[in-house]
Amino acid sequence: MASSCQTDVIIPHLNYGKFLRQCLDSIQKQNVPKNIILIDGGSTDDTFEILKDYPEIQVYRNFQGEVRDIFVYGFQQSNSEYVIFFSSDNIMMPDFLEKAKAVLDADKQVGMTYGYAMQINENGKEQGRIHGGAYSQSRLRMANFIDSSEGVFRREAWNGVYPNWLVCHPDWYIWLKISEQWKIVDLNCQVIYFRVHDNSFSNRRRSDIDREYGFIRALAASGRL
Repeated sequence: MASSCQTDVIIPHLNYGKFLRQCLDSIQKQNVPKNIILIDGGSTDDTFEILKDYPEIQVYRNFQGEVRDIFVYGFQQSNSEYVIFFSSDNIMMPDFLEKAKAVLDADKQVGMTYGYAMQINENGKEQGRIHGGAYSQSRLRMANFIDSSEGVFRREAWNGVYPNWLVCHPDWYIWLKISEQWKIVDLNCQVIYFRVHDNSFSNRRRSDIDREYGFIRALAASGRL
């Protein structure tokens, strides 16, 4: 008998209206029970016109805060057993959540699953495989190879808390905390299309992300995370 466990898809969003419909359609096509929560940071593009076509989506407007704050707030609004933070410029593969749910349902010691991505440009042209690969805790402590949009985790595996200094790079921190007490499983398949474009968050905040990346790596290597 299939599990009825639901997955909450939490979407941080700001002025990605150009990509939003493709993102939402890919999530809605997932053949699992799901709830979509969009946290908007004050979009001024056509985001809210588009969202009129998706009345079932839970939308929070004009949220003020950093990426860390959006993740925490979104997590607080969710209540499903499984959670994913999914960027609104990315696209889910049709069976991503179904495959993740099957692994999480089958083994209660698994705290998270992930896969790899196909990078695409602003217009959707494929540019090659990125992220993912075989899991080991030692590898995860050296570098983050799992984007937030590629990892589905068990709600009880993370307490929803970040250190104050962490602002822009929250996904790696979550994975490391989960890895301390839970299994992490590689789905060994493509799970998303990962879009790279000039207005992406990683491009806009590159120096901040690189700084935090260094902090996390040093703490993980020393066992002081």
